[in-house]
Amino acid sequence: LRTYALTQLISTIALGVAAAPFGLIAVAWVSVLASYVALPFQLLMLRKALGLRPQDALRAIAAPLMASLAMGGGVWALMEMIRPHFTLVLIPIFICVVAGMGIYAILIYVISKEARTIVRHQLKAFRARFPAGA
Repeated sequence: LRTYALTQLISTIALGVAAAPFGLIAVAWVSVLASYVALPFQLLMLRKALGLRPQDALRAIAAPLMASLAMGGGVWALMEMIRPHFTLVLIPIFICVVAGMGIYAILIYVISKEARTIVRHQLKAFRARFPAGA
């Protein structure tokens, strides 16, 4: 595992430096692509270290992956729509960050049974700690 982590660190730094002359977007894309290329190796390491089957690991990340991809698409579309209306770039970025958080929270709640269970437990604990009318 240590060898894999070190290899991933070195390759991430090297790819980031190689993509840097092409801008921040290029560095981000290289980082995302490198993560997907490394995924089969990560799954193999999980299998060797923990006995976790690849399909079980993929099933565990399916809902967050779908939610994050949809959120990314939604935030990108929102940025394209609102960016021309602002002179300061930080305002649409702030709007998109807040919108992205909301989009992701809604999507993960809708598509993940585990997320709904966590929310129900947290609400129950909150209500027990702060009862209405107290």
